Amino acid sequence: MNLIRHPILQYGYVVNDIETACRHWIAMFGAGPFFHIPYYTGLNTRYRGKPAHDVVSHALGQAGPAQVQFTQQHNDAPSIWRDMYPNGGQGLHHIMIMVEDFEGEQQRFINAGCSIGEEFDTPMPEGHPFPFARTVYLDARALIGCFVEIYEENPVVRKEVEDLKALHESWDGVTDPIRTIHVG
Repeated sequence: MNLIRHPILQYGYVVNDIETACRHWIAMFGAGPFFHIPYYTGLNTRYRGKPAHDVVSHALGQAGPAQVQFTQQHNDAPSIWRDMYPNGGQGLHHIMIMVEDFEGEQQRFINAGCSIGEEFDTPMPEGHPFPFARTVYLDARALIGCFVEIYEENPVVRKEVEDLKALHESWDGVTDPIRTIHVG
């Protein structure tokens, strides 16, 4: 069975301190710049089929050809982040793929034995033709040791991925290494 049929665009990590993680990856791998999204809330977020109550911040950056996401949970609510690291540990949490056939790919993972851990809609910037992109985290730990994030592809999302990579390639490695943005 070939579970991962799309390029892995992102590696996601649970961390205890986003700023420390960003600065470490900048120093060790030349990653960045990072975009810190404090206290992010997706639309219609559901954890294992029920309304989610986790409070998290994310940071997104580029490390060579791959995007890196750091997630820090600020409360003790049940979540996919706590599923992976129940005692406040940190490390690899998920890989992310982007697909056009969102329902088909999600069903393929479910048929392979994965369960839906969390699902939500990612709001797009105001004025874009797509108000949101669907996102699901599938629990694939029994198969590959981590979650798989499936992100619904649309032109806005594809451009954001390409823009982050282009920014990384032109970044001087020093200027504004961690930039705070607000989404949603």
